[in-house]
Formats: sequence, C-alpha cells, structure tokens
Amino acid sequence: MEVQRHRLFSELFHSENLTPDFEEIDPAMDEALVCNSFHRFILTQSMADILSFAITCQQYVLAVEVFQTFGAAKPQKVFQGVLDPSIMAYPGVQNMRFAVQLDYLGKLKPKKIMSTFNLKSMERAKTLPTFAIIKLCLLAPIGEIYKELKVFRESFIRQNRLLFCDRPYSSINAMSLAEIQMECYARFDKFIRDCISFIIDKKVMKLEDKKQHFCCAVQNLTNILMKVVGSVYNTRTPTNTSVDFANLCAFAYNELEPRVHTVVEQIENEGFDSYTISKQIQNERIIDYLNTIKLLLMVNDENHAHLLMEKAITEYPSNERFWFYMVIAYMERGELEKAKVYFKKNHLADTHDYFAGWIKLYINYVDTRNNPETAPDCTECLLRSITNYAERYPRQQDAWILLYCYYKRFNYEPGCAFALWRFGDQHGHCRLSSSSNAPHSLWGLYVNLNIIIPTSRGTMFLEVFRTFARLGLYEFAQVVIAAVLPLASDADRYMLQTQLDMMLNQLDENFVPQSFEFEEGEEGDYSAAMNAQINGNVEFQRGNLEEAALYYESALTLPPPEVNERDFFEVSRLRLGYISYELGNYNKCIEALSFPFAGQLLSIVANYMIGKSYYKLDLLDLALESFANATHMDTHVPNVWGFLALINLRLGENYKAIECWKYAKIEPNYPIDDMMIYEELDAIDYDSVDLYIDAPNQMVDDIFRDSQSDS
Repeated sequence: MEVQRHRLFSELFHSENLTPDFEEIDPAMDEALVCNSFHRFILTQSMADILSFAITCQQYVLAVEVFQTFGAAKPQKVFQGVLDPSIMAYPGVQNMRFAVQLDYLGKLKPKKIMSTFNLKSMERAKTLPTFAIIKLCLLAPIGEIYKELKVFRESFIRQNRLLFCDRPYSSINAMSLAEIQMECYARFDKFIRDCISFIIDKKVMKLEDKKQHFCCAVQNLTNILMKVVGSVYNTRTPTNTSVDFANLCAFAYNELEPRVHTVVEQIENEGFDSYTISKQIQNERIIDYLNTIKLLLMVNDENHAHLLMEKAITEYPSNERFWFYMVIAYMERGELEKAKVYFKKNHLADTHDYFAGWIKLYINYVDTRNNPETAPDCTECLLRSITNYAERYPRQQDAWILLYCYYKRFNYEPGCAFALWRFGDQHGHCRLSSSSNAPHSLWGLYVNLNIIIPTSRGTMFLEVFRTFARLGLYEFAQVVIAAVLPLASDADRYMLQTQLDMMLNQLDENFVPQSFEFEEGEEGDYSAAMNAQINGNVEFQRGNLEEAALYYESALTLPPPEVNERDFFEVSRLRLGYISYELGNYNKCIEALSFPFAGQLLSIVANYMIGKSYYKLDLLDLALESFANATHMDTHVPNVWGFLALINLRLGENYKAIECWKYAKIEPNYPIDDMMIYEELDAIDYDSVDLYIDAPNQMVDDIFRDSQSDS
C-alpha cells in the first residue's frame, strides 16, 4: 500500500515527551501496522456531560494498547501507551490526529541467524520510538455535543458518520478593512517613491527616454489604483453603474493628486541627490546614528544624544527604515506614546510589518491593562490578540510559542496542547530575523551570552525570547524565557534574569550581585567579564558609580576585538570612561576609551572624552590631538570645535582659535552646550590674551596639519 508521508505526518499532535523525527522514517526499513478501524459513539446528555467534565478537568487519559492474537491461547499485550485528550477541550477543536508513543512490554528475542536487513531494523528500533496514529472526532466542540446531536436524525448520522471527521481545523486569516486600506495607500506611496527614484537615478528628462519601463509602470499603477479605489472609495460611496464608478474614479484622482505632490515635496526637502544614494550606505549611516544614540543615553550623555538625534531626523525625515528602527528604540526605553505615532501613518507591508504588528499588539495590551475599566479583561484580550496574530502568520512560530508559555503559566492544559500542536507542526519553517542588518538592540548591548539549552525545543524558545527582547517587548520575553530558564546553567540563569528584571524595573531593592567561577581560557574570561558587566549595570542603575566602575574594569582585561568583530563590552568601557571622568580619575577614563570602537560617531564620542580628560590633566597638546581626531568624521559636533578654539586660545594660536570658534557656530540650530567650555573661557585672563592675529590666509582645514602628522 502506498502512503503519502507528507499527509500522514502533517498536523499530527504528539505529546511533549514524544519527539519523532518523521524525516528519519524509511518505508523500506521500518514496519507499520495498519488498522483502519472506526468506532462511533452516540452519547446521551449525561454521557456528554461526563465526557466534557472528564476532559476539561483532566481527570482521565485514554489507554492505547496493542494485542497479539495470533499464535497464542489468549491475546497478549505487546505495546501500550497513553493518549492525553486535553487538546479536545480547546475552543474550535472537534477532531485531532494523535501520535501516541507505545512502549514494548515484552523482551526482544532475535533469531540466532539474522539477515542484514533485520539487523538494521533492530538497530533503528532502538533509536526511533514506536508510535500509533489515532484520530478522535467530535460532532461538536466539548460541552455542545448533546445540543448539536439533537438537531440531526439518527439516519443522517448513520449515513454520514465520517462527515465531521474529514473536516480539518481551519482558521480565519481575513484582514480588517482598515488594514487593507492602509496597505493599499502604502503601496501607492511606495510606487510614487520608486518612480521618482528611477527618474532621478536614470536622469530621465522625458517619458520617451524610458518608454518601456513606464509602460510596465502604468500597468502596475493601474492595479494599485484599482485596489485603492475598491477598498477606500467604493466602500465609502458604493456604485451601481459604470457611470457612477467613472465619477468615483475622477473623485479619487482629485484626492490622490495632492498626495503625490506631498510625496514629491518631501523628497525635494530631503534632497534629490541624497535620495539616490545607495540604500546600503544609508542603512549603515542610520545604524551608526542609532547605535551611538543608544550608548550615549546609557551613559546619561543626553546633550550629545539629543544632538545626534536631531541630525538623524533632519537627514532622514521620511525614511521608512529609520522610523521603524526608532519605534523599536522607543519601545526599548518604554516611551510607548512616541511609538504610537508610527502607527498613525501608512506603511508598506514588508518584512518590518510582522515585527511592527508585534509592537502594536504589545502597546494595545499595555493600554488595556493601564485602563481601570478594561484592566480586568486585559489578559483575556491579550490571549485573543496573540491567537489572532498567530492565525494571521501561521508559518511563524513566535505567537504559538508565546501562547504556549502563557497557557503554561496559567496551567491551562488544553491551551498548552493546542499551541504545542500548532508550533510543532510549523517546526522547520524559516523564521523572520529581527537582527539582520539592524541597529544593536538595547538588550544585546547589555548582555550577550551563548546559552546552551539541552533540548531542541528549548533552543527554539530561546530564539523567540531574543526576538521579543530585541523588539523591546520585555514582558513577552519574560514569559517565554521563564519556560526554559530552569534548563540553563546557574550563571546564565542569573545573568539573564537579573538583566531582564532591570529592563522591567523589577529588581528587588535588597538584591545582592553574585559573581560566579568560570573555567580558565578565553571563554571563561569572556563569561566572567559579562558577569561583571551585568553586576556593574545593577550598581549603575542604583547610582553606586564607584562600585559599578570596579565591575566594569573587568572589561579592560580582555584583548581588544578583532577588525570587523563586534565588541560586546562597549557598555562597560563607555560607562567606566564616563564614571572615571566624573570621579576625577582622568587616566582611567583615557585607558577605558582608548579601545577601538565600531562606527564613526562612537569614535567621535570616545575622542571627545579622551580630549576632555587630557585637558583636565593640563596636557593641552594631547588634548588638541584627541579633539582634532574627532573632526575627521563627517558629522559636525559643535562642542569639539569649541574645545579646539579654547585650547588654541590658551596656546596663543589666536587665529586658529577664531576659525575654530566660527566653525563651532556654523550651524545656528546646534549650539555649544558643554558648559565646561564657557567656564574655562571665563577663567582666562583677557589682559593676557595677545590680540595679534597670525596667518590670516590660513585655511581652517590646515589648522591641524601639525597635530595630524604626529598622530
């Protein structure tokens, strides 16, 4: 008999203890017993009530037994197993196919002479579990069986006894009208932007130059416009005749024309030249901005963080990727009100749409919980929202795993079984990655561990946890990691739980940091430094800066990262540098920040703090060199040029001082905001300043030639 394996083993529910690898099943080597028996039971009302109570309250399980009747005086039991029917109590589940593990009760007695074929079968039997496939069907969901049964005649049930067993579980994946309209508008805007980009990039002066391209573009625009008109205008104003529809299209044209004009104006304001810059270059620049801003906020350098944020917004006012990354940054910082603004605009449905949907779901949950009127039902609403989202993206495991963890928390076995069935059936499908070519997550900056979970399911849960942590959805991440954290080592469990408690502001006031012993070698040194970084984060959050600095010093014992290798201790080095500067330990600040940092902007910050430290040590030449190094990047930072003007003034280089001060003021919207510069200028005795101006024809670009040649 020929069996289609992909149908036989699909949508098959198996218990948590049974993990069969269906790909390893070999039809030529493995044996299968076929028993196509069918048993039908018509229940009375009392029987239906008893069955419903037994399953929902998990009072019983079903015993599965296999007997050998041939060659024995009485039937001998050879296999037995247990079928847990709790999933049948989940709403909407009326039939389910179970894979039930069977344990062999006898003893294997191989023949003295066995063929190679039988030997291989014996070897496979030791590694692959034996299981039975059993299907349970209900006429109606548990609790509604008898009520549904009364509707049908007995003859109908007899003639159509398999009618309801062939109906698989199905979900409704319909999008709401608002979602359809938003996606249609987003695709229209994307089409207009792509056309503008093509015209600029190819330097098209008239349509005839690229007639073939625009002929195809018109067809694409027609399809997009039909969806916009159908979902937006035709639902608003239904039409009955072709004349009505033609008038409606004219009305849509009048409304969409200003929208096109607005898109063109936005791109013109950004600059047509910059609009055609390589997307890869733009993305690298955006990532550099956001990585640096996150780290500056982590060391409480709000002035420079605000400066870079304003520059980034000015540079990318309508960049879709930039604003999506900003939403994640807002979520990481708990600024949900700012994140909500993102969802008031139309965005193209792409790879970001899946993750943006999670953020929106999380925000709605928090709003529901914080509202006194809806707070009692917030958990129920959340579970319903997660279920709907899981059905919308059925090939993604994140929602089903999150549902499983929530149901596990509430000890709701039918829900656990249903979620296990759904994400188990999707195992092996590709997951969308939230970390590919994106800014560093706040979680990844604080902690990076190579956690080993001994089970494949634990590894899967760990990936889902990282996804939620990278999106700033820390409550979801907490629920998921709680299911597998007991399987991790003591050190990993401590570090994960401690950092997660800090992210959620749930760290106990009496918490005592712990330091673990690790094996010798590079991996042990790395783990010890990460342990110290997390303990330093604890003390930093409490305001114990000196204790935090002692922990952060562990990062200085590690070798600097290789070229193009990410440094996972930037937080330790930056915080140590800033803390040391505040405490007056300027040499330690210089030591901490002298490591190479990734990105251009972070190097500016490091050189800036090193320059200030040298200035405090009255090593003006070294300070001048450090500040000059901070000017080699593309970003203009007024404070850097302010210090250069101050140092040149103190060194008697008046012309250089004036030129640097002028360059510091070149952008009126970005003032010098480091008060130390003004305090040092006030401390200078004006009578000692020589008013003679040297080198009047010297260009500002040549001012630092001497210092650069020494570096």
